[in-house]
Amino acid sequence: MPERKSHRKRIKKKSSSTKKKSRGSCMTIPTFLKRNPMSKDTLYKLWNTNRGPRSFYLGRARRISYRAEADWIEAMEALSSTAPAVPVLELDDPADASGEDSDAETSLERRARRLKKRLHRRVKMKKHRRNR
Repeated sequence: MPERKSHRKRIKKKSSSTKKKSRGSCMTIPTFLKRNPMSKDTLYKLWNTNRGPRSFYLGRARRISYRAEADWIEAMEALSSTAPAVPVLELDDPADASGEDSDAETSLERRARRLKKRLHRRVKMKKHRRNR
């Protein structure tokens, strides 16, 4: 009796190297929204008020770098009243506690102060527009 050939087609298995893609240096908006739970509308409102993460266009697609995400989270924490704006620095020398360099401000403190001012102005304008 002759051997019968199977009528089923053979399915090729994909190699594991084609399944995994390396993580790039930027993410799409849906990926950003998965990592930072908020709606797409909220993200666009933040961008419209200049409070969203830095982004750039790659072709027609808008991308956000991982570094921009980290900077944005840091700035939002600085604006938050629950998180400290700047890490507490311990002074080694009690003479340094005299306050001679108390006017020196770190770039993070300056940025947090500017963002607070900008946010305050925007909230004030919104209230003014509502009361018209």
